[in-house]
Amino acid sequence: MRKFLTMIFAFMLVLSLLTGCGKKPVVPDDDDDDDPIPTEFTAKVIGNTSGNLMNGGLYAEADGWVYCSCESFDESTFTFKTGLFKMKSDGTNMTKLADGEHKSINVVGENIYTLTDEGVYTVKTDGTSGHIISGIPADRYGMILVLDETIVYLNVNGQIYRNSVDGKNPQKIASVNAYGFYYHDGWLYYGINDTSYTIQKVKMDGSSTTGVSTDGRDFVFANNRIYFRNMMDQAKVYSMAMDGSDRKEISDVDVNSINTDGQKLIVSSFTGVRTLNFDGSGDNVISDKVSTTLSVVGGFAYISSQDFLPQSYRLSLSTGNLENIVQVRLIDPETGSILGLGISDPSLVRVGEWIVYRDGSEANKGIYKVKTDASGKTRLIDAYAHNLTVINDWIYFVNDSLNHYLCRMKLDGSEKGVVLDIPVNDFVIKDGWIYYTDLNKIHIMKAKMDGTQISVIDDSSSLGDIKLVGDFLYYQTIGMEAGNFGIHRIALDGTQKYTYLDESINSYVVDTEWIYYVKKKGESELPMQIVRMSQDGSESVVLDTFDGYFNVIGVAEDMLYYMAWNDENGSLYRMNPESGQKQLIFPLNIRSGRTVIFENSLITLKSSEDGSVKVYLSDMDGSNLRAIVE
Repeated sequence: MRKFLTMIFAFMLVLSLLTGCGKKPVVPDDDDDDDPIPTEFTAKVIGNTSGNLMNGGLYAEADGWVYCSCESFDESTFTFKTGLFKMKSDGTNMTKLADGEHKSINVVGENIYTLTDEGVYTVKTDGTSGHIISGIPADRYGMILVLDETIVYLNVNGQIYRNSVDGKNPQKIASVNAYGFYYHDGWLYYGINDTSYTIQKVKMDGSSTTGVSTDGRDFVFANNRIYFRNMMDQAKVYSMAMDGSDRKEISDVDVNSINTDGQKLIVSSFTGVRTLNFDGSGDNVISDKVSTTLSVVGGFAYISSQDFLPQSYRLSLSTGNLENIVQVRLIDPETGSILGLGISDPSLVRVGEWIVYRDGSEANKGIYKVKTDASGKTRLIDAYAHNLTVINDWIYFVNDSLNHYLCRMKLDGSEKGVVLDIPVNDFVIKDGWIYYTDLNKIHIMKAKMDGTQISVIDDSSSLGDIKLVGDFLYYQTIGMEAGNFGIHRIALDGTQKYTYLDESINSYVVDTEWIYYVKKKGESELPMQIVRMSQDGSESVVLDTFDGYFNVIGVAEDMLYYMAWNDENGSLYRMNPESGQKQLIFPLNIRSGRTVIFENSLITLKSSEDGSVKVYLSDMDGSNLRAIVE
């Protein structure tokens, strides 16, 4: 009997073992406590500095090379191209490694890791083997940090994860909503998106979460301390020990960016970029440029200016010398001058048998020319552009694809060149001089037609369209509310400044004797009025009132041409200012149309929803309307 029971027990044991072998193995999920990386984690190589990563990680330095995400001037297309580059610290030997925008650049050995819109990207330092790493669902608005063969990242909820650089070993570190983090001496320090501006630290296995401080933001490590912006004290610079103790105010200046070169602090404030010692002494402003980001590599600070159109600069930390990172080849200085007036319009001009116009659609963007008989349509440049000005056989224009720089080319599209590497809003040309509005300084400036001899005409906040009549410029200024304000006049030499109006106006044109402008009748947006005012400002009269919108176009043959619309529907009219008699020229979809007067003809450009255009030509009374571009 005992032998029989022993045999049954052995049989059941074997059966249970066989049944157990058929079960599926348990695969730990991301929240499993089993951790392949030991608690006492030590990193031999860290991919970038804390200061650079907290400023977007657009620059990194390794083995004498600077790796950066920036723009370069592509002379073949006459546009900027964004990509991942490497260069020597003096800016030489610039080489593209990859296309597109990159951030959180980390360099470990011969491998570069970046964060892109498509995911975490890796490429060799020689530009080979570039690819997206699968298995790392990093938030494109977050950041990454590479520690030897481990990559730390944020998911879309701000939770902190780590993974091996091949993307095969994901593990959650902290279930928080973090904006940034950095590693120091076995701990991962991270900042939380909360109202207390909390900074905590955690071991790399997710254990031992410890509070460090509150009220700190954008922290960097230097001198075995943490430096941060104290958000509860006007964003002043503070420091503290690595455990959060021994808090000290370093500077009473409120700052928007902090970084360090290991020898001193470099900060950006609303008075410029400054350096100071770790104890706060030696405060020194090295540039008056206000920067939104601040990267430090190779003895230089790389900054993005807080302008209307931000520019990227390289700032020497030793000399304070400032230079534009993106270098474009300017046209050569010229000895002669082109006399006469430029023929200008934001969208289209007519020159003899040619109409030059712009197309703003993504597929067909560019400047084109076409004959008035609809033949010879030619794209002259593949770029977004505005303010076309033709003088002799040159087209001057604002290249919106090239940071709003002022450029030029021949009427056949040849000899393209950059005249001013300055963001420009509007400009006019007369007798060898360009008069323009600088988008960043918001001043009226002048320069020779080769871009030399730049000087200020008016330093008021000028931004509206510039109109040239005789020896005077007419312009508008920026008011505290939305829109352009007033009408002002100044002589070409900067003298005889005169203000006609300070109130907000919708549009205006200047004739030889009169100024016509559109304004609100009262405090409400509607109705609107067309007003005629004498050149000396002494006389004004309301010509028309409309419970809708007006836009004055120009004066020809003693007739004022204007658009009037309500909602989506509108029409083109002309009026005799003396008698008040009006005539309908033709209906027009005002929301997507523009009509201009050139050489006793009306040219109408109409845009579709995708930005593509149609061009029509007609006589001054609207007759003989015909399509030139369809």
